[in-house]
Amino acid sequence: TYPTYFHQALAAHPNTPVDILRELFNKPRDISGLDIWLGKNPSTPPDILLELANTQDINVIQSLLQNPRVDCTMLGRIERGIKRSTRPEDNYSTNRLAELVQTVCAPR
Repeated sequence: TYPTYFHQALAAHPNTPVDILRELFNKPRDISGLDIWLGKNPSTPPDILLELANTQDINVIQSLLQNPRVDCTMLGRIERGIKRSTRPEDNYSTNRLAELVQTVCAPR
C-alpha cells in the first residue's frame, strides 16, 4: 500500500543490487530517513557513502559509523559533520569516530 516504505527496506537490505541503491539515492526523497538506511548498508557504493558523509544529520552520521566500508576520507567528512550538527558532543558518534580513526586511518 505504501511503496515508499518498500524503498526503505530496499535501501537497508545488503542484497539490494547496487543499481537499485543508486536509483534510490538519486531519486527525489518521498520519505525521510532513507539516507540513514543507505548509510548503514554495507552494499551502498563508496561514492554514495562519501556523499552521505557530508551530512550534518546526527542520525545519518551514526548509521555511517556502523558501516564496515567507511574509509579515512569519509571519517574526515563525518567528523566535520558532527561538529556542525545539532549534537556536536554526541558520545556515541565522537567515541565511535575516535575508535574508527585509530583502526581505519592507521598507517599500514
